[in-house]
Amino acid sequence: MSPESSVYTGELHAIAEAIKLFTNLFAKVSVIFTDFLSSLQSIKQPYPKHPILKSIKTQVYEMRLQGKNIELVCIPSHIGIPGNEKADVAAKEPSADPSAMCGPTKT
Repeated sequence: MSPESSVYTGELHAIAEAIKLFTNLFAKVSVIFTDFLSSLQSIKQPYPKHPILKSIKTQVYEMRLQGKNIELVCIPSHIGIPGNEKADVAAKEPSADPSAMCGPTKT
């Protein structure tokens, strides 16, 4: 993911990565919590055009074929939840380590 990516794209990437992690678990039900309502609304689209949305829908379908279920739950934003406000601040700070960035880097 490039540094120019939107918050929306970042949230979709996070959901896709969480689903990938769940595919290796023995759990029959896995839950993803997010405060980004628009990503959940987009996932509900029957024929998404966004490539990450297509990937998410494919992953969820494949998990269902394995008898597993992914639940996507919208939670209130981090406001007032101890620890989460600090996480929000940290997430908005640029990384001091350029190798932590995804995508091509100049050498």
